[in-house]
Amino acid sequence: MLKANASVSESNYVKYIGVGVFKVLGVNPTKAELEKFFNREVNTEPEYITPVTDDKDNKPYKRLRLTFMVEANPLNKENKPTKCNAGLKNSFKSTLNFFLESRYCFNRDKSKVKVIDIYGRTAWVTIEQAKNHQIPVYVNGPAHLDVKYRPMYKGEDLLLNFLINYLNINPIEIYNKTTNTFELNPNPSDCEAQLEHIQDYFKGDISEIKDNCALVPDNEVKLLVGVQTTDEGNQYNTIFNRASARANSNSYKVFSKALKEMEGYLNNTVYSDANDGSISNIHEYVENVTPTNLEAPAEMDPFAEAAALPDDDNDLPFE
Repeated sequence: MLKANASVSESNYVKYIGVGVFKVLGVNPTKAELEKFFNREVNTEPEYITPVTDDKDNKPYKRLRLTFMVEANPLNKENKPTKCNAGLKNSFKSTLNFFLESRYCFNRDKSKVKVIDIYGRTAWVTIEQAKNHQIPVYVNGPAHLDVKYRPMYKGEDLLLNFLINYLNINPIEIYNKTTNTFELNPNPSDCEAQLEHIQDYFKGDISEIKDNCALVPDNEVKLLVGVQTTDEGNQYNTIFNRASARANSNSYKVFSKALKEMEGYLNNTVYSDANDGSISNIHEYVENVTPTNLEAPAEMDPFAEAAALPDDDNDLPFE
């Protein structure tokens, strides 16, 4: 269940870079909706579900692309300048993409699985712990996890992090400045953030996401825009999908941290034109900026392997 709350509050192909405040105008649009959004012709009807077969175990699964049409404007709904978007000459429209796979996240030897609880928190647990909904205990204490958890689909955590910020779902843990500790929110029912119908997404039904976004049409979210250069030398805007922030957040540390964690996974993409690499408000891109050093290494995430889900839900290893 997703508990949405109201937010606190490209023309001439000018390329932009930095963090902007965006609204979501649609999810997985049709060809006609894309043409209206970008005011240009689109060649083919978009396809969002792709059948895939795992090269290692020859098991089939589905890959789903979730495309959010997003727009940032220099003026807010009161027609007043927006501080974060002041660097925009006109409205900036783009798409933000997330990818889900119909299989769970396992570690390399499949002895552990990544799980997600009803508040969107994740943790690695053993298969036995997952079957019994046990909370794993680490060196520094038990995992921040509710017993109401389930195995996580690949890509689900990134999508949910974005939705939590865009829908302005209350955090389950609140930082107490007096004690310098995190405390549980006294109203946990307002913090629920679990995708209940995610299996329907792979059948083409993403109404759970569309309906929740439609509930809060005035909500906004902060996203990081970059400029990617292709091997042919062409440049285009791209939106970083591994971090987002609430519209009223004044800190960009979450973006800097996510970029640092992704160092080595992306290529030829610029997210900052500052000498110190700091992230700033969205502004026009200046040419000849050295791309962020994010060349892909030989091996990526050691937990990247996943097992395909059985066709029959009754055969799933978890309740």
